[in-house]
Amino acid sequence: KLDSMDLTTNTSTTLQDGADSTVKNVAITALADATIALTDLNKLENVTVAGAGSVTLTGATKADINATGSTGDVTVEGTLDVAAAFTGGAGNDTITLGASTKAHDMGAGADTVKILEALGKGVSINGGAGIDTLEMTTDIAKNFRVGDAITGFEILKLGGGTDTVDMDNFGAINHVIAGSGAATVKNIDSNGTIEFNAAGAAMTVTVKDAEKAGNASDILN
Repeated sequence: KLDSMDLTTNTSTTLQDGADSTVKNVAITALADATIALTDLNKLENVTVAGAGSVTLTGATKADINATGSTGDVTVEGTLDVAAAFTGGAGNDTITLGASTKAHDMGAGADTVKILEALGKGVSINGGAGIDTLEMTTDIAKNFRVGDAITGFEILKLGGGTDTVDMDNFGAINHVIAGSGAATVKNIDSNGTIEFNAAGAAMTVTVKDAEKAGNASDILN
């Protein structure tokens, strides 16, 4: 029975197997931008993505995904399974995590990791080279700790919520994109950046140690 499938494409494609699927490995080479839908691949364990095209990948959240051979952007639709790992390439990659327990290395590029709930024990996330973003609601951010396991991120993007977010818990991150709720951001370092977009609500922001004597020239961008 079929164990592996190889796809080289320059257009959006669906790969599908039957109810008794035996496919464990899928190798995708994208010659142009494409959405690749993996359907009914119930035994899928590994997906590789290569090529210059940007790929939106659906149906792959239970598999380990290796995009080190890709120079395009790779976006994984859906939340990765707690036991699924992602390794990115040179493009601007995007993944979504729940209670993940695995190691994720985003590679080069301006990558985004969306976090929907508290991460699991053993997880690690390396943003890699480039300007990388952690994205979460304030409800997640208020209890979040970067620690030694989450490295290489430069931006915190907030979703909805009005909670207080302490930037002391986010390591070297000093750039916050406002969310849709009137949140409070405290302890951002001097010369930090608060960015507002069309969805951004008013925020309360305090610069770390701004109230101390001798800190009269703190800057908030």
